Amino acid sequence: MTTYVDIAKRMLNKIIDYKIGSLTEDEAYQVLLLRLDSAIVKFHFCRKDLYALKGEEGFNEDLTNMEQEIIVLYLLLEYIDSEYIRTPDKLSTYFASTDLNIGSAWNHLGQIREIRQIFSTEVETLCSRYTWHDEKVFETIITNNGVRYAKFV
Repeated sequence: MTTYVDIAKRMLNKIIDYKIGSLTEDEAYQVLLLRLDSAIVKFHFCRKDLYALKGEEGFNEDLTNMEQEIIVLYLLLEYIDSEYIRTPDKLSTYFASTDLNIGSAWNHLGQIREIRQIFSTEVETLCSRYTWHDEKVFETIITNNGVRYAKFV
């Protein structure tokens, strides 16, 4: 069983590593609960039926590390979009204060967008790897001199 707490901890580690915000474990868990369905919809090509596996405290089956990481990245994209990108009232809070240097607000938003792009690229790469992982698309042939050649099957 993969618990929601495990996934929330993974997500919180990325939030801390990238300095996106300051969430507690409980807040990260709440973000997960609010955004999990959206993340699952985006991970529609998962080999497991994640909706069917959803339980009260986690998924009723072990998810691979890659599946967990893909879900976390989709959760983070949803979190960033809802907290920083698509939320006009939060943006107006950044830009409405006369005490705030507008340049720093724009810089902060620019950094958030860069981080979002990093996560977006990372999830696209992981999704490609996930899709092709364990697929018998080609076999590797090793010649006598140790050089590898790929041959499509």
